[in-house]
Amino acid sequence: MMISILEISLNAALDELQVLHLFDRYDTVANAVNATGLGLSIAKELTGQMGGCITAQYRDQMMQICIRFKN
Repeated sequence: MMISILEISLNAALDELQVLHLFDRYDTVANAVNATGLGLSIAKELTGQMGGCITAQYRDQMMQICIRFKN
């Protein structure tokens, strides 16, 4: 099973380098207000514990987050 979320941003809130670090613990972006940087690292850990994986890609001002689980 695969879940995919696609965000198209004309303002380019994120860039390729920031997307590479989305799942790092305590990593936040400059425009994050009251963010701890834990949400996506927790999502990665839980997804891994359930036998899946979560990844992010950024290309042409679009960010895609994919969550995959084995059938």
